[in-house]
Amino acid sequence: MEQKMFVSPLHKDPRLPELYDLYARKRAAQDRIRALKKRIQATHDVLQMEELKSRKRVLRRLGFTTADDIVDVKGRVACEISTGDELLLTELIFNGVFNPLAPEHSAGLLSCFVFTEKVRAPRKKSWDAILTIL
Repeated sequence: MEQKMFVSPLHKDPRLPELYDLYARKRAAQDRIRALKKRIQATHDVLQMEELKSRKRVLRRLGFTTADDIVDVKGRVACEISTGDELLLTELIFNGVFNPLAPEHSAGLLSCFVFTEKVRAPRKKSWDAILTIL
């Protein structure tokens, strides 16, 4: 190992102390960056925990979960709905909005909740599937 050290071009370089100091400062800066990233992540975790608590409180107030954070019937219905407005649609169902409506009116109202994703370019696979059907 010592032989490798003596063979190294840096061993007799007159700038070795300066280079070593630069390397030590670089390592210290990297350690500081790592510590700051950990602090940022810890702060982010706290913020997410506060948001989670707020969301759980809203679900409890709306009756989707119990006081013990157990999902209730209303919450299970909301879980089965696959639109962007699960809570709103579940409230409409449980408040009986659809009861007096005719089927075509119910379909019209439900069509407002259909989620359509904006796609920039059509997928090649979907076009191939359409062409094979035709």
